[in-house]
Amino acid sequence: MKKIPAYLQTNEFETVWKLALNMAGVDDEAIDQAHLPETVRDSLFAIISAITWHKISVRTCSRLILEDDSIASFFTDICHHLRIRRTLRQAVIDKNYYDSLYVKRPEVIAWCEKDYLPIPPKWANSYPAMQIVAKPAGEDDQDTGWYAQLTDNRKDRVTCLRIAKRLWEENPQQTYDEIYKHPVMVKYGNPRVFTFEAFKKWARPYASEYATNGGRKPKIKQL
Repeated sequence: MKKIPAYLQTNEFETVWKLALNMAGVDDEAIDQAHLPETVRDSLFAIISAITWHKISVRTCSRLILEDDSIASFFTDICHHLRIRRTLRQAVIDKNYYDSLYVKRPEVIAWCEKDYLPIPPKWANSYPAMQIVAKPAGEDDQDTGWYAQLTDNRKDRVTCLRIAKRLWEENPQQTYDEIYKHPVMVKYGNPRVFTFEAFKKWARPYASEYATNGGRKPKIKQL
């Protein structure tokens, strides 16, 4: 078994497997690899797809792999190509393999922001001093290219999340299920772009406390 270098054990890196669990909000010790939750599979497939499209780099304990689409790189890393292809095409998931591949924090965060994905919880609040500075109103008015680059699926997801946020602002006493099936959501959005579990994960940053508590009202302490 190869020794893991010290730099890969810092907060700047995480394995593909553990990152998928973290993004899905699942505890590693409680998971059954033979019956992975759909949220974990979705997160794992998203990370692997980002790697194959070179949106984020990936490395083993020894070196960077899958660096580009050149023939030389393909033959050098053919075993990795075949393993990843089996996962994406046949849903064959090897925990030990994906727990030996590492991705880097800044690249993952940049990918999530560009693809409108929630920042993984383990890194979301790691650097509170870092703040995104909003551009002055109107600065991006002439830049329409970014929207055209989105797929129809991503456009629908963004629309649904905006609708969900507004519905919770208007009435916080609504559960995830009520928002997902809300007549306004059905009429003006397309909630079917999400499974219900995926919707809960994506909408969590906008959900009310009532929804995140499972629709249970907070207990009032008796004096």
